[in-house]
Amino acid sequence: MFQDKPLPGGTLTFSSLDFSKSASGEVRADGTYSVSRVPLGDVVISVMPAPKSLSELMPKGAKVPGAGGEKGAPDVYGKGKSTYVNIPQAYRDLRTSTLKLNVDTSPKSHDITIPGK
Repeated sequence: MFQDKPLPGGTLTFSSLDFSKSASGEVRADGTYSVSRVPLGDVVISVMPAPKSLSELMPKGAKVPGAGGEKGAPDVYGKGKSTYVNIPQAYRDLRTSTLKLNVDTSPKSHDITIPGK
């Protein structure tokens, strides 16, 4: 959760506190995720946002190639499966993230809330 909404994409990484073991998984567009082989014990979590689409990376006012409906033009500039969300930088890095969790051997479901505006 970020800003009271499910995160619509990105990558979660769970790491042991000494950074010797880690596991990552993709956040789906509906905000759900699944990660296997998460280290047991106390872990720190980093959250990387989904990448921006090519159209979001273009300068404001620039004409998007293929937007005029040219026949056969690939839609590589459109929206991807995920939406970019500007996660605060501190949560993107395992060394600065304050998102922590204790993982035991039983399968669990965890909601991860990212503080921020």
